[in-house]
Amino acid sequence: MSHQSIAPTTQQDLDRLFANVALLNDDGTITQVNRAWQTFANANHCAMNDYGVGSNYLQICDTAANTGLEEARMVAAGIRQVISGHCKRWVYHYEDGWRVECWQVASGLIVAHFPID
Repeated sequence: MSHQSIAPTTQQDLDRLFANVALLNDDGTITQVNRAWQTFANANHCAMNDYGVGSNYLQICDTAANTGLEEARMVAAGIRQVISGHCKRWVYHYEDGWRVECWQVASGLIVAHFPID
């Protein structure tokens, strides 16, 4: 099944996905995260309240990019391409063996982090 066909609408739908998933609204604010996202955040001592829900994912990326993290700049740019409608799906491979994908769904934008096998 294509990732683009996944259109979770409930927390239960999001929790069924194995990837670390955040649902963003049109301005990049995190509106929901799934259980895998929460588990990853806990394992990595994430200091964000509510696992980032209510925070702006793009601003987080921009802040990291301003400290010299080039991957954060690339991720923010890719997400903005999807939000603006310039592309339907965007994928980026991190150097650490993960990839991030984002695509539009009716309820917003999915940002999913997958380990690369």
